Amino acid sequence: ADWFFLIDKNNESVEFWKVLYALRKRISEGGVFIHYDSLYENYYPKIETNRLRNEIIDYEIAKFSKNATKLKQLNKKYPKWLEPKQELAKLLRKKR
Repeated sequence: ADWFFLIDKNNESVEFWKVLYALRKRISEGGVFIHYDSLYENYYPKIETNRLRNEIIDYEIAKFSKNATKLKQLNKKYPKWLEPKQELAKLLRKKR
């Protein structure tokens, strides 16, 4: 529940999310992890909590590394999850 203590510099860092990815198996079930309402409302409880966390970490890495390919994959996999769609749209607008 201490996500609000993270400074933006860390939270918005690809390296930070890559470290979390490396430690993803150690993140406890009982802990509080960031979440996106559109993901949880549309796919939870159909998808295991650990898998959702991994997808969120993948999304954060894709977002901060500006990886359009990964954002497209997440959008295709979870079409009702709004944030990957929005980030992809931002990236595509910037490329014009």
